[in-house]
Amino acid sequence: MNILPIGLQHRLSVWLASRTVHLNTGSSYFPEQFLLGATFASRRALNVLSQHLSHPDDSTKDELENMMSIDLLDRYTRAAKECLTGDEEISINLPQIYDANLGDVWVTLGNSTAFTHPRQYEVLEWMTLKLCLKNSGVDAEEESFKDYRARIARGLMEGVHIKVDVEVDADVVYKITRGDETLLYDEGRRTLLVQFETPYFEPAHKMVSGRDPENGEPINDWSWRISDFDQLITKEKLDNEEMIS
Repeated sequence: MNILPIGLQHRLSVWLASRTVHLNTGSSYFPEQFLLGATFASRRALNVLSQHLSHPDDSTKDELENMMSIDLLDRYTRAAKECLTGDEEISINLPQIYDANLGDVWVTLGNSTAFTHPRQYEVLEWMTLKLCLKNSGVDAEEESFKDYRARIARGLMEGVHIKVDVEVDADVVYKITRGDETLLYDEGRRTLLVQFETPYFEPAHKMVSGRDPENGEPINDWSWRISDFDQLITKEKLDNEEMIS
């Protein structure tokens, strides 16, 4: 039985997830430098996305593939093809960014095979934390606590994937024009929810490629990608899961 209130459980899970990021990226990087980089990346990604949706070409596509997940880029590209004729100019800008704060931090630990071969794994979920464990092969009552603990330890090291929600307080300007005609215009200060994700590291230790000999801080040779804007992909996945169930 859980004796902690749901709100406290949520805060505790986010703290634990944040600690995972902190330990694997360095105290000097997360969250201050990460948030600063997130604001620049959000503005740049939206600028390049605007260019690509207005005038698709390989150079903007290549740059976007380095900044955004394939799912998110495909979603915007598909929407543009369905809704636009090809003569429109699209502009999504953040002319002024006032602040950025951490939202939820989502951590998945274990082998990614769990999501393609669910019968071979069990997935334990607690708030923003997810652990994928290889099935023990024996009935639950036959597995000793020692073996169960060892199975968890192995699962923790098999892989890691992290998503971080960033709440960007900014002026947001949307504009779609066709020639001299303005088809859509909207601007205002609001909170833009941007989600960043790491690659899926398997095994988990690949997240850190080395340590700085002077201060022991982690050395990372990978880049974050934007995986969602305003929970567009997240909501669609939830809707699809509800339809299937």
